[in-house]
Amino acid sequence: MMLFKLIWRRFLKGYQNSRLHYLVSKCLHALQFEGFIITYSQFGEDMILENYFRGRKNGFYVDIGANRPIQGSNTFKLYLNGWKGINVDGNKKLIDQFKKVRKRDVSLCEIVSNNKEQVKFFVSDDDRVSTVSREFKEWIKEHRSYDHEVVMLPMSLEEILDEHLPVSQKIDFLSIDVEGHDYEVLISNNFEKYKPEVICIEDHSFSFSDITSSAICRYLMQKQYELQGYAYPNLFFKRNGN
Repeated sequence: MMLFKLIWRRFLKGYQNSRLHYLVSKCLHALQFEGFIITYSQFGEDMILENYFRGRKNGFYVDIGANRPIQGSNTFKLYLNGWKGINVDGNKKLIDQFKKVRKRDVSLCEIVSNNKEQVKFFVSDDDRVSTVSREFKEWIKEHRSYDHEVVMLPMSLEEILDEHLPVSQKIDFLSIDVEGHDYEVLISNNFEKYKPEVICIEDHSFSFSDITSSAICRYLMQKQYELQGYAYPNLFFKRNGN
């Protein structure tokens, strides 16, 4: 039994987010029907997005804090529907997985922030909670350990898009999930130049009793976005007008 468990664990480690995982997922995606729907994101975010973008093909996403190309991804289901986009994560190992699995995408190993000074990227044994936020690291360290840290020079979201967004390309969806540094990523965009139609962003400070207590909500409302949905701890915003 122990040998079987060891073999199974090694198989899963090699299978998850691999090219084989992609091919299996693609086949299962084609077999979906009412009552049999597959989700890949952590809290069902991709189900909300599929309902909103129903039938839309060849869309474009920007995924900041993309983490893994399949498992836990907010954008993989869109990719299976023919979309493409830009994926950004500070973990090079994960970006290498993206480059193997999601060939249509541009995948970048970068830290995104409004701060141009060097930062420490704290890499966790659980790659979902790697972060540049010391406050987030202290908050979660009782439950997760951090293996090492990497010093990186951030880019703003505006700079990422200036360099890698195709000319005249509309951004249908922006996902931001960077463990405690989400607001800093958000405000590093230039919303006069780049106006995503839908934004999904993690916000642990959000409260239904007073949505204006959230700096993220206040900022996006000023930028002509309206809160449309919530899948803890993620908020969904839709842009009003052009």
